[in-house]
Amino acid sequence: MGTSLYDKYGGFAGISGVVHLFYAKIKQSDSLAHYFATVDMARLIDHQTQFLCGVLGGPKAYTGRGLAAAHKSLNVTPEAFAEVAAHLEAALRESGVEQGDIDTILGVVASHADEVIA
Repeated sequence: MGTSLYDKYGGFAGISGVVHLFYAKIKQSDSLAHYFATVDMARLIDHQTQFLCGVLGGPKAYTGRGLAAAHKSLNVTPEAFAEVAAHLEAALRESGVEQGDIDTILGVVASHADEVIA
């Protein structure tokens, strides 16, 4: 049995670092700012970290709403989804994640596009 991506990239602490960097990038985007204007960012970062840890083979501790329910009222455009994915890719790359693993993670993200895009 191989090492999970969760373990490979430092477990909770490593994934948390990626998520923090990811949201730092998103907060700098003028085109995405309105999606996060009223969001409790600490709570969102915690939920995203838990979700990503589970997706990458770590503990499945995420107990938040499903993706469709969480994004239903946001009217996320395909362009916004693509920009978020680009910020995630940059955060993963800057965090030292190998390209093949980035491709795997982005594939998982892309597989949920229909649940997020309005």
